[in-house]
Amino acid sequence: MKLEIPIAKPLLACWEAKSHPAQIRMQAYLDEIEGACRGALLPAGMSLTFFVGLGENPRWLEASDLDNFLYPVVHRLGAARFAAVRGVKSQAAESSILISDEPVGAGGLAGPAVTLRLDGSYTTEGWKVRFREKLLKAGCTPAPPGPVELHVHIGCSPSRKWANLWKPILDSCGPFLGEPAGARFSPFDGRITDLTLTWTAQPELGDSVWVGLWWG
Repeated sequence: MKLEIPIAKPLLACWEAKSHPAQIRMQAYLDEIEGACRGALLPAGMSLTFFVGLGENPRWLEASDLDNFLYPVVHRLGAARFAAVRGVKSQAAESSILISDEPVGAGGLAGPAVTLRLDGSYTTEGWKVRFREKLLKAGCTPAPPGPVELHVHIGCSPSRKWANLWKPILDSCGPFLGEPAGARFSPFDGRITDLTLTWTAQPELGDSVWVGLWWG
């Protein structure tokens, strides 16, 4: 099964109050996407790919982080349905979302560059500090300037909402994405033009999270 949904204007996640015009616009956008795929969604094992066309935006490699396009859509449709979520951004004029019951691969990236395990709550700064320290200990250094392809694989208990892990993980990837001086959790993640996020349910991990990272 494959379903392609054209997107007139991709919207980034927003955190304003429900009455704010941006939030009203976001909810209408999500209503339209949800309506377009009604009846096509399975309870689990699906994949979603969002092709984000940014047109001739000169800042396309600085702003418009892919996870901020992906999160609102996946959260609305139900993150537990998806074993794989991918975002690809370009200067194309058109955008679309492809929903499928087929897996999404990791492109041409070879075996894990880094694997790590963390315990405790990802909502604390300490969790991100430990994540970043593990990357530094693994010898990570900033990738050369320009676009980056990144695959993040997450293993965690099915009781945890795996999409909620995306932001703290990406916020901690400054050691290989690069980051402004003195800003440990504000990496240059706008340079990610191809982001694949995959997930396996591992009940035995409890409150721990296993993360594998590939990039190039």
